[in-house]
Amino acid sequence: MKNKILLELFLLFVIFTNVIAQNENFDDFINKFCQDSVFQFSRVKFPLLYISWDYDNDREYEIFINKELYKFDKLYYNLMDISDGYTIFYDNFECNFRDTDERVFQWKGFTDMDRRYYFNRINGKWYLVKILDYDPLE
Repeated sequence: MKNKILLELFLLFVIFTNVIAQNENFDDFINKFCQDSVFQFSRVKFPLLYISWDYDNDREYEIFINKELYKFDKLYYNLMDISDGYTIFYDNFECNFRDTDERVFQWKGFTDMDRRYYFNRINGKWYLVKILDYDPLE
């Protein structure tokens, strides 16, 4: 009986540590997501919720984008010719992200532009699950 309990505890430990080890690093994911269109299409949860603002009618609207209408988006990589880097804000002095299953990438512009990409980690892998796009110039 004691050996059976020890074996079960050992198996739970192996399974638990294996699940933790399989969690994808967000930095590695986002770099590939912004550069590889095939990878990006495989990591978008379709239909993708897209929220924007109708400036003519002064109201928010939601649509769902299916795979056929989705277009590859380089996020910040299309600006790399302007700058050598990008801004990161941390929520602690150790400059570490808390290990959560959610990330938001936000572009905040000088012209009231606000574009956010919402990511969830599902079964250890990161996916784009929603875009919020308030860009008065588009």
